[in-house]
Amino acid sequence: LALYRARRAAPGIVPPNAQHDLELAVRTLAERQREDGGIGYWGSEDWTTPWLTVYAGQFLVDARSAGIAVDDSVLARMTVYLERALKSDTVSDAALRRWYGWRWTLLADRVAIVDLLSRLRQPDIAAENRLVAEAAQLRIEDRSRLAEVLARRGERRTAAGLLATQWAAVQIEGRRAVLPDTLTRDTTFYFESSVRPAARLLMATLAVAPD
Repeated sequence: LALYRARRAAPGIVPPNAQHDLELAVRTLAERQREDGGIGYWGSEDWTTPWLTVYAGQFLVDARSAGIAVDDSVLARMTVYLERALKSDTVSDAALRRWYGWRWTLLADRVAIVDLLSRLRQPDIAAENRLVAEAAQLRIEDRSRLAEVLARRGERRTAAGLLATQWAAVQIEGRRAVLPDTLTRDTTFYFESSVRPAARLLMATLAVAPD
């Protein structure tokens, strides 16, 4: 999808089957939508979480903005599922229940939800503000993600405050920005990533303080 979206600037980098593959991915995700509106991990009968559903939903939103056909009803049912999850403290699927022993997992769900709702132009400002109040309990990458959400509605000062600790930890060495391990790896989440925390910081910085 990233290559497809960049096709006008660099046509040569787009695989010839890109559109077909993207359409297939969109159909596959739609087929994995459960009755409650969430996106099942392997299928419509499988487990899901709000975070996983948002992960799929953001791809669908990006694909739609790139000109790929996306069924609006899929996004509508997804939104209902996410809005319901935003108001709940319970975990409906047992597959990842142990991860929800840590509050930051539940808060990661909520940050993801307000991010997608904001992108769908259906922001929940009250929920965003509650997450700001609980910022100290957020994982590093979720603070970055929340900062990007706030920047989207013009709250750049508050967003910058969420990023201040991370910015202070980055060392500038010549033309390189060197990140500590805490910003390059997160093992506290069920979808572990060595790239996502730093990528989230970069995306949030571009939104909050691009200079």
